[in-house]
Amino acid sequence: MNQTGEKPEYDIVGGGKLILDFQPGMMAKTTWRFDKGDVPGLAVGDAEYLAIVSMEPGSKAGVALYTMADDSKSATGRWVVAGTPGVGEDELIVTKVTGVFSSAPGATAPPAADGKIEQEVKAIAEKLRLDLGNAAPFKPTPEQVAAITATPEDAEKLLAWVTAVYASLKPGQAAAKEGQTVIKVTGPDLKDLPGGYTQQIAHFNKSGVQIYGFKYLAPGEEFGMSFDGLFRVDGKWIFIPKAWRAFAN
Repeated sequence: MNQTGEKPEYDIVGGGKLILDFQPGMMAKTTWRFDKGDVPGLAVGDAEYLAIVSMEPGSKAGVALYTMADDSKSATGRWVVAGTPGVGEDELIVTKVTGVFSSAPGATAPPAADGKIEQEVKAIAEKLRLDLGNAAPFKPTPEQVAAITATPEDAEKLLAWVTAVYASLKPGQAAAKEGQTVIKVTGPDLKDLPGGYTQQIAHFNKSGVQIYGFKYLAPGEEFGMSFDGLFRVDGKWIFIPKAWRAFAN
């Protein structure tokens, strides 16, 4: 789930829209908008899943469960409606986001990656393209983890996540799929990164830590293999894939 006041709109492939209105906590008001009228509902979820219930008086009750893509720009869902046989499926594509990722009134988005940083991120992505085992030199030290987190407790959680993640990065495992020859740098604007960073940003260093990622794309494609969690500490890059998950539970 994202920041209060954010109102993303998703096109439903095949017709209609899903509009979210985020409330305090882990809840959002929802509206399915079709030509025949609106269907209201309530949603709960996190950065990966969104469950919506509609129980409008006089209408059929329904439940939908959506799985969000890592970049929060699309989702796939399955839904059931009382009195209707079978399970429906749909796909959402984000079309509009308002009030996006602002942590306070008047907050502004961080600048896009400059040329030097973009080149450095792309160089790291090239090292990982055919072998995620090449991430080993970018494994952070406890001191580097402490430098990007807000509290000692946050540093402890993130360090535990680092240990688990690097145990799963098997040498010889390719980061990119065949044909994905284009590298696109993402960040440090949070709207370009998985929504979990917006949700968990308070756990990171408040002095202005910047987070980067990258995507491997086939020429002309918008979606591909996405990675995130690149941080620059004292001029050195560290890599903590999906770092936000350290604080998700």
